[in-house]
Amino acid sequence: MGKGLLLCICYAANIGGTATLTGTGPNLVITQAVDTLFPDGPGIDFVTWFSFGFPAMLLALLLAWIWLQCMFLDCRCLLGCIKQRGCKGRCKRDRDNAAYKVIRRQYDELGPLSFPEKVVLLHFVLLVLLWFFRDMKFVKLENKRAAGWTYFFVKGYMTDAATGIMVAIFLFFWPSKPPNFMCCRRSRDTRPAKPAPPILDWATVHQKMPWSVVILLGGGFALADGVKVGQNNDVIL
Repeated sequence: MGKGLLLCICYAANIGGTATLTGTGPNLVITQAVDTLFPDGPGIDFVTWFSFGFPAMLLALLLAWIWLQCMFLDCRCLLGCIKQRGCKGRCKRDRDNAAYKVIRRQYDELGPLSFPEKVVLLHFVLLVLLWFFRDMKFVKLENKRAAGWTYFFVKGYMTDAATGIMVAIFLFFWPSKPPNFMCCRRSRDTRPAKPAPPILDWATVHQKMPWSVVILLGGGFALADGVKVGQNNDVIL
C-alpha cells in the first residue's frame, strides 16, 4: 500500500499537469517552440490546449487508477471498493484509524473560507474565464472573425500571459479585509476606518517567486531568438 500511495502521488502530479496549459512548465516551452517554428500559425492558447489535454488527462488518470488497483490491491477491488465489499477488508474505511483521525482533525481546523481566500478564489475563477473566452477560435462570427474579448485590443497585445499578469496586478490593489467605512461598516464595529493591506505585496512575490525558473526559461528563449535574428545558426552548428 505504501508503494502504491507514493506512485499515486507521482502519477497524479504528472497526469494532472497535462490538463491545462499552465499545469506545468514544459507545456509553456512547447507553446513557445510552436510559436517560434510556425510564426504564421494559429498557435496554442489555453482553450486549444484544454480541448485535447483535459480528455487525455481523464483517460490517463482512469488507466493509472486501474493499473494501481490491480498491482497493489486486487482486480476485484475495482468494483468491490465502490460496493464496500470484495476487497478482503483492505478498502474499508476505518474511522478509528490514527491517520484518519489526524487528517480529519486538520481538516476541521481549517474552518470556513476566510475573506482573503474568497478573494483569491474569485480572481482565480475570473482568470480561468478570461482565458477561456479570450480567443474562441471555435466560434465564428458573421465577419469571419473568431469570437473573443481579445479583439477589442490591438492584435497580439492580450495574450494568455498578459491576462495572467493583469489578474495578478489586481491582487496588489485588492484589500485583504472587508471594507469598514460608510455603508459597508457594521453597526457594532468600533474600530477606526483605515486602509487594509493588499492581498499580495512585492515582498511576498520576491520571496515566493521561483525566479531561477523564470530566468532560465526566459533567458533560453531570449538567447534562441537572439541567435536566430543575428543569423548565427550556421556558426554555432
